[in-house]
Amino acid sequence: MRAILRIPIQKQGKYITLERNYVAAQTNDLRYDQANNRGHFLTVPFALSVFPFVRTPQANQYSVQLIDRALGMLQNYGLSLSFFKNGYQQQLSGDDVVLRERSLKSEKRVGSQYYKLADDFDYIAVTLTDERGNRAAEGMVCPRWPAHIPGHDAFTFSVDFGTTNTHLECMKGGEMPEPLSLNSAATQRLLATLYNGTLCKPEHIAFDAILKQEFLPKNIGEDYGFPQRTVISEAERLDAEHVDAIFALADANIPFIYEKESIGYGNRIVPNLKWSTEMATSKRVKAYLTELAQLMRTKVLLENGDITKTRLVWFYPLAMKVGNIRKMSEMWEKTFREVFGIAADENNLIQMPESVAPYYFYKSSSQFRGSASNVASIDIGGGSSDVVVFESNAQQPTILTSFRFAANVLFGDGFSEVPHGDSNPMLVKYVDYFKRLFDSDEDKYGPLIEVFGRIMETRKSEDINAFLFSVQNNKVVGGNDVFSYNQRLNEDGQRKIIFIYFYVTLIYYVAQMMRQRGLEKPRSVMFSGTGSKVLDIVGTKRDLDLISQAVFERVYGEKYDQDGFTVVMERKEPKQITCRGALMQVRDDSGCVSVERLNKLLDDFSTPLKYNYSMIATQKLTYDDMASAEVRQQIVAAVREYNDFFCQLCDEMHVVDRFLVDNKSLLRFKELVNKDLDHHLLNGWNFVNKNADDKNGRDPIEDTVF
Repeated sequence: MRAILRIPIQKQGKYITLERNYVAAQTNDLRYDQANNRGHFLTVPFALSVFPFVRTPQANQYSVQLIDRALGMLQNYGLSLSFFKNGYQQQLSGDDVVLRERSLKSEKRVGSQYYKLADDFDYIAVTLTDERGNRAAEGMVCPRWPAHIPGHDAFTFSVDFGTTNTHLECMKGGEMPEPLSLNSAATQRLLATLYNGTLCKPEHIAFDAILKQEFLPKNIGEDYGFPQRTVISEAERLDAEHVDAIFALADANIPFIYEKESIGYGNRIVPNLKWSTEMATSKRVKAYLTELAQLMRTKVLLENGDITKTRLVWFYPLAMKVGNIRKMSEMWEKTFREVFGIAADENNLIQMPESVAPYYFYKSSSQFRGSASNVASIDIGGGSSDVVVFESNAQQPTILTSFRFAANVLFGDGFSEVPHGDSNPMLVKYVDYFKRLFDSDEDKYGPLIEVFGRIMETRKSEDINAFLFSVQNNKVVGGNDVFSYNQRLNEDGQRKIIFIYFYVTLIYYVAQMMRQRGLEKPRSVMFSGTGSKVLDIVGTKRDLDLISQAVFERVYGEKYDQDGFTVVMERKEPKQITCRGALMQVRDDSGCVSVERLNKLLDDFSTPLKYNYSMIATQKLTYDDMASAEVRQQIVAAVREYNDFFCQLCDEMHVVDRFLVDNKSLLRFKELVNKDLDHHLLNGWNFVNKNADDKNGRDPIEDTVF
């Protein structure tokens, strides 16, 4: 290879020309060969990715991934990056550059480094160093930054950070909200790589895999997008407890490929990210939220929005202590300020109780039936369910409540510290079913087999069930109904009674609570949340209408009029409703004012809005009350009364015929449902409160013990 350097001189059109020949190096000796007037060049396999690939004064934060696959005679050599701006006049250093090493080449035969930059740059120097740290070779990367056209559009985002799933919606101006989507098709893009991923070379396939495992997919939308499991991926050797900070897209990342593709050797998936004062968990949550915010910021930049006009809505659960809500707010404020570069205030960072957001969505839809009658909204999550009751044509709710009776009751490990996913009878049956499907075509379903195997190793019922539900949406499966876990459970007559019991329990509790508060029967109950997919297992909408109406009529002791009762649900996108409803509520000033008033009402400890019905004569139970055998017996009696109610309802509704419940299973259920209730009550109470050292005996119990 001949390199020619032409240096212009003062005389017009004249140059000084310098030439040198370069040949491929056969050894590690890269010194200039003076006798033959030739230098050496090296082919070094590496990949480099920049996020986001847009340059503007507002985009002064970048994440850069470096993947080192230099093996053979370069096995013990290392690669590093340096960043320059204003030509070569200024090298980024100090606080402007944070370097994290995630994968070690000595362990995985591939290394990865991540650079967090607090400034923009013109060039990247790629340096190859030998075992002693001496510079062996150097190259330059010159990004072809596209021209950025500033815009004036305002973007509003909403984030539902849930126990099992997280969702992120975006609203541009006054347009309809939609899930966040980003791509790398245009000149300004989510991220840019140094290789052409369409060539399908072996090394490019490996680079693409590591890109998705440790960094980001090239597009967020269809194959990889929101809702997304609330998990974070980090290196197995990361000491989360003692590291100074966990940097997003460096130490850890949101694995958009989770449950779809391999997460890669040496990576650890951490689920159950929750708001916590525990140090390691708090760092992980901060990293998770930071990556979400960086994606939002990129959306604004790529679509020519105005960063200074950005707004964000976040949610808090009703059961959370006021002090913890304040800590959540502080973390969001810090993240918002760091990522968007603007101070957070009540106008651009809006907090909202998650219970009310689904109501705001349905209120704006044609399915709403609450203008002239009461309505209840039930959001079924993974760890908890939230209920809100609005009286006819009201601006503020009458009742808000939250309790730990949600999807994990059905799909988790119950009150057990030890996971039982490998012995759970329902999972034993369906794990075998899905394994047989995957094994029927190992070439086609190979990636799913690997993912399934890693999730099975956890033995956690919650994670295994979540994977089985996700299979039908995997692009490899292509929507084939034989992979629908929901449909298999719907057709499982032996277990159908469990799901009907869960559903009727929710309706029964809401009915008793509303009657206790002296409210009229609701005209409709609206469902949302990932857990509301359980309704498809229970039966058709007509079935749900009939059994729900029957419960309300029996609890109230009166019939509905000719308008009747209806269940309202969003079957395709139940998780999205919370985010979408929040954005629709804050589109105008009056909606924002209403949310602000609600937050102030909930700040009052004595507010009647937050209502936790005990189902017994004592309206507000305290922790001391649970030490009373008499109180516990009253709770057990209330549960036994409900069980009798449910069994009678099953007979009157002919569940064997209408819901295709297996008759033997129904009889067995009736035999067992009232057994050992005292034991189950104490066992559950002790499990839920095992870490409740900060509770005083006179503190009210936030959750319903029923």
